[in-house]
Amino acid sequence: MAFDLVGVITTDYSEIKNGTEMKNYVNNRISRGRASVIYAVPLILDAYYIAGTAAANAIQAAIDVWEGAPSHANLNIIHDKVALACKWLDGLVELVIPIANAEANATTREEASTNIDIIGFTPEKLIQTSKGIPDTATFTATKQGDDSIEIAITNGPTFNSSVIIVIAVAEPAVTVPPTPSPVVSLVNGQVGISSTVPVKSFTKTITGKGKSAKLLAMGGSAKWKLYIYSMNGNKLISLLSAPVTVTIFDPTV
Repeated sequence: MAFDLVGVITTDYSEIKNGTEMKNYVNNRISRGRASVIYAVPLILDAYYIAGTAAANAIQAAIDVWEGAPSHANLNIIHDKVALACKWLDGLVELVIPIANAEANATTREEASTNIDIIGFTPEKLIQTSKGIPDTATFTATKQGDDSIEIAITNGPTFNSSVIIVIAVAEPAVTVPPTPSPVVSLVNGQVGISSTVPVKSFTKTITGKGKSAKLLAMGGSAKWKLYIYSMNGNKLISLLSAPVTVTIFDPTV
């Protein structure tokens, strides 16, 4: 080989804690691998892809059990299945790297990097580059248990931010006529919240390579709107995301 091996950044999946996010990540790697030229069966054995599908299905089965009986023990089973899926992905990476870097498939590190991207993993950077303004975040927010919310960034592996800030703003109580929702703004990194009535609000910061967070003790309000913005230093600041609404309970019951 005439060039240094290009590896895979595994933290993109090893830090996933949300069951649905991990299930989707595994299934996407399987579908892209099977559909490619260099990772299709039998270059990567059908048995390995089948094992990955089984790992993803096991996560969904655990989620189904937890939704029927939301206990701490059943939640731990989801986490265990996510950990097993992560080990399957580690094994897939070990298969992908030599194929991506093989002389038959790549003559440069750039081509090897492209090969890794084909299956949806993130290749190691070929050169060091400074971080720019982060992309505007897209994310899911899912109620967990009675009063928790699980947040997962969905931009994908190219999302590059040093700091992620989650803003949670409670919706006003139901009134007749309806009370307007609070207005959230972001100007030069400064958050503004305007509301015609008092509402609860708070922020949570995610640093490093994390792309998920859990918001606790959210049961004090029936409904929340969540926003995210990101920063690479004090001057490189993303736009404010679109809000995602999560209902904790029905206030009319």
